[in-house]
Amino acid sequence: MFTSSQLSLFLRENSTRPRKSLGQNFLIDNNIKGKIIEHCEILKEDTVLEIGPGLGALTEGLCAKAKFVYAVEKDKLFARTLKENLKSLKNLEIINQDILKFPLPVKPSPLNIKLKVIGNLPYCITSPILTYLIENRR
Repeated sequence: MFTSSQLSLFLRENSTRPRKSLGQNFLIDNNIKGKIIEHCEILKEDTVLEIGPGLGALTEGLCAKAKFVYAVEKDKLFARTLKENLKSLKNLEIINQDILKFPLPVKPSPLNIKLKVIGNLPYCITSPILTYLIENRR
């Protein structure tokens, strides 16, 4: 997880800033990160769909608890950075796509996998995402 100064440096070095249109926000508090992951009640057999992992503040912690994590990130720079920084995690697939255009279920499965959906989302995009997930809950 990036600290505040690491995040500022990363954004500056990549000539970017949080994009309001994507509702980008960044978790930099380890205490809050721990509480979020704890409240998700992830079991070792769980498959997780993380929406908008950004720069991976929750991703590594989710991978430590879950069987597998699919992280769907719309921002190309962030998806590429996640792939570079978390390439050692064998139970993670990073997908560079808009979650609202992402085909659910994640993988066709005769077992009809249930997903735990997790994301540190801003309010401005929560309703469309929840509607999409409900409409595609098969």
